Amino acid sequence: MTDEERFDADLRSMLALAGSDAPSETPTLRPLRRRNTAPRVLLVAAAVAMLAAGLALVSKQHNNPASVAPASSTAPAAEHCTLPGVADYDEMGSMHTVTPNSQPLDASVTVSFDRPLCSGDTISVTFTVHNRGAGVEVFQPHLILSGGANKYSLADAPRLTLQPQQEITTTEVVTLPGVPPGQYWIGLYGLGEVANITLANPPTCSDTFLRTSLFADGAGMTHYGFITATNFSTTACFLGGVRYVSTIINGAEQGLSATLPAGPELPPLETRLLQPGASAGLVAVTSNGCLDGTVVEQPIGVLALHLSMHELTPLTIDLTGKGFQSACGFGLSDWGGAPV
Repeated sequence: MTDEERFDADLRSMLALAGSDAPSETPTLRPLRRRNTAPRVLLVAAAVAMLAAGLALVSKQHNNPASVAPASSTAPAAEHCTLPGVADYDEMGSMHTVTPNSQPLDASVTVSFDRPLCSGDTISVTFTVHNRGAGVEVFQPHLILSGGANKYSLADAPRLTLQPQQEITTTEVVTLPGVPPGQYWIGLYGLGEVANITLANPPTCSDTFLRTSLFADGAGMTHYGFITATNFSTTACFLGGVRYVSTIINGAEQGLSATLPAGPELPPLETRLLQPGASAGLVAVTSNGCLDGTVVEQPIGVLALHLSMHELTPLTIDLTGKGFQSACGFGLSDWGGAPV
């Protein structure tokens, strides 16, 4: 076993099998439109390697933004957060290479806002860059949002040409990206001073918020499962896409490859915010069509849906004995309106 496989096994051993507490009622199905789209590969991963310690922000006179707490799903959610245009939370951000300045530069950053901040909000960021050196510096201001190791690009401001001892102040209007709730800072990449902000976005939906039910349909070669997830909490949560799927058999979680299936299609979601009492749905499909004497059936037990890359506990739905198996392929749709 490689080190990577051993790490993955240790990570998986930490996952607790979620309880089977789905609602007992069975949703009534209505006729659903069919589609013949080509299958697209759904992101499948057994584990996600965290950002390496060697990835660091190269800066001068940094105001220690690394001490700011990473984004946390426990931050309070603001009722006014509608997250326009946010289809998913970008949980990890992206890393960039910083080109060192030839002259010593100082910077200050301020952010103007008059209400709790949410993804999709537009705010003004004012920054000042001071060339303390004896030579000319050409500096490309790159504004970023960061919650620790994760960093998100906000804007590239016009390039600055700073004469020795010159100071230039600029204001940029930026739109905050779709990220989990928590504490963040806004700064100039490669320079030290930052402005701290809090994003009161709704937390990512998880089994803390959602309860599932299943209606299985289909006979013979094809099996369909209409999965309904209902928010039984008292607060709204953000329902992103399924990051990766696995199956839990005899208490062990195993990776499972899935595609977007052709077949019954659920109505599109009007919003990714799932309010208390609201429901969303998924379509699962499997086939026995490829099974013959040389193919061994691979039944799916408890289906584990990971809706986040940083939450270890998956959303679970029990498919044991429901006719779902992965030998001939397994399909899973994106979230849509719950079947009614």
